[in-house]
Amino acid sequence: MKRILTILLLHLITTSVFAEQYPRNKEIGLMPGISYYMGELNPEGHFRNLGFFHFAGGLYYKVNYNPRWSQRFMLMRGKVSGDDDFIFGSYPQWRNLNFTSSITEISTTFEFNFFEFSFVESRSEIASPYLFFGVSGFYFNPKGEINGRTIDLQSQNNEPTEYSKLNIAIPFGFGAKLRVSDRISLGFEYGMRKTFTDYIDDVSTISSVNPYQRGDSQHNDWYQFTGLSLSLRVGSKFTDCYFDGKRVVRQKMTDKKSKKAKKQRAKYSKEDKVKN
Repeated sequence: MKRILTILLLHLITTSVFAEQYPRNKEIGLMPGISYYMGELNPEGHFRNLGFFHFAGGLYYKVNYNPRWSQRFMLMRGKVSGDDDFIFGSYPQWRNLNFTSSITEISTTFEFNFFEFSFVESRSEIASPYLFFGVSGFYFNPKGEINGRTIDLQSQNNEPTEYSKLNIAIPFGFGAKLRVSDRISLGFEYGMRKTFTDYIDDVSTISSVNPYQRGDSQHNDWYQFTGLSLSLRVGSKFTDCYFDGKRVVRQKMTDKKSKKAKKQRAKYSKEDKVKN
């Protein structure tokens, strides 16, 4: 874990220095989608049971450092669940367990575009696939239904080990984005979260009441979020441009430059009238 955090920190420093070569542009956006989890109460893999899919959504703020790299800060809220009634195996025949938990996540991730993608560069591509990775903190609170009543599972002490409802995860995945105007882009994203807890479903080791195996403590739980994104570039319109030696880059025009440009346009307009 320390190695991962060190790599992320070094990458942030390197990217921040490299970002000074280009004018920055920022985005705000929303991402509605679905979430599900993989663990003891859904061990059969991805997209096996639609009953475990739940609506989720996120809000984010993104800094585009250059046409290849950007950093996103995101707040995501979703829901995950699992139920022995919908799966098959040795445990479900007698465990009869179920759970539902909300997931609240705060994350920062880095995006790498396969093609140059930018709101501010005239020669950038209109679309690009991308990869992302980062780090997140999340809160979960497993609840179960017993005899028609919803109860807090952690308070039942089903597991012999106490656990925290706050944990960290490594989000990673892929997506694609499409620029539809100078301010708006659309996208699709699929992402997994590798967690460092096996208690999202309140099932991990042996029962604290009866000496039987409830779960597999050798494998931590995962959860997933996939969705569609809508981004809006924030800030003033780009009304000026320059050549940086490689490409034409648009930038915001200062008040001083704007007044000077207006005087030049008025001057040229008068000269044209005189000639005509």
